[in-house]
Amino acid sequence: MNFCSACGQQLEQNAAFCANCGKQPANNPQTNAPHMPHHHLTPTPSAEQPGQSLALASMVLGIVALVVSYTPLSLFLAIPGVVLAAMAKRNGNKSGMGTAGLVCSIIALAIGFSFFVACSSSLACFRPFYFWW
Repeated sequence: MNFCSACGQQLEQNAAFCANCGKQPANNPQTNAPHMPHHHLTPTPSAEQPGQSLALASMVLGIVALVVSYTPLSLFLAIPGVVLAAMAKRNGNKSGMGTAGLVCSIIALAIGFSFFVACSSSLACFRPFYFWW
């Protein structure tokens, strides 16, 4: 009879793991590699590029600014989008998310500014809001 070296529980014949604690028996012929318990494993570092979260935020702001580009809100979304994209590029981000955020934010900024100029030069754009009666 075999016994577990970690907890002392009796093992079944040719058992690969202890039914009580889950450890591999020391005399297991199925593996030659030493067993490391799962709590001793260290997580592998992620392969995240520097500034990736800034680039993602820039891309999201740029896309949302494009969606609402006909409103003044686009100016308040596109400007931070351009700033975050520039910060991501400065931090060394080489992904396309930062570039996409920059391009979308600049396009939304141009469209939003042109709508703002067109509407401020004509009172007809504001008529439904102020002269609705």
